[in-house]
Amino acid sequence: YGHREIIIRANGLDTPWGAEDIAAACTVAPDAILIPKVESAAQVALAAGCGKPVWPIIESARGLAALAEIAGAPGVERLSFGALDLGLDLGLASGTAAAERILDQARYALLLQSRLTNLAMPLDSVFPDIKNLHGLAQTVADARDTGFGGLLCIHPSQVAVVHETLMPSAEELAWAQRVLAAGASGDGVFVVDGQMIDAPVIGRARRLLQRAGQTVS
Repeated sequence: YGHREIIIRANGLDTPWGAEDIAAACTVAPDAILIPKVESAAQVALAAGCGKPVWPIIESARGLAALAEIAGAPGVERLSFGALDLGLDLGLASGTAAAERILDQARYALLLQSRLTNLAMPLDSVFPDIKNLHGLAQTVADARDTGFGGLLCIHPSQVAVVHETLMPSAEELAWAQRVLAAGASGDGVFVVDGQMIDAPVIGRARRLLQRAGQTVS
């Protein structure tokens, strides 16, 4: 597979197999362990025992209520989110605009807690319609534009679409490079392409370049 991070998804710790999965994952030294249906910091501690980063998936009302505790637990590197299970737990009509209004509040909670605890950008939920790659691209774009670092996939055909959509366009990268080049002058506020540029805009330019894997001084 070339150079890839290896993330192992265990069974939930509320199942008979969860603890065994964690023990097995520890023997092969993954880059992180993804744990579904996390509802407490104690569950995070079980997964963090082998010293690898933990990525909890929030999929229930209890997990959402304990989100601050989970996000701040030692070993947590990144939060994720399971819309289907959370929607079922909350009694939402999956796939409706009304359900999405509620789920967007859960997404905001993940973004907020990730920022407050200095975690990596969270991952959004899976896109279950495997053959609808156009819909997947739109969902990834929405996740990207609302501060998520990506989303979970359920089929290999989704991976290329996710990567392509998350990557900044050539136009965005060229704009970011112009902004940072102009900012090197040291002026507090300046203009690029007719737009006033100040610290928040420079920060966005840096993030675009970093997302593309470019070194930013």
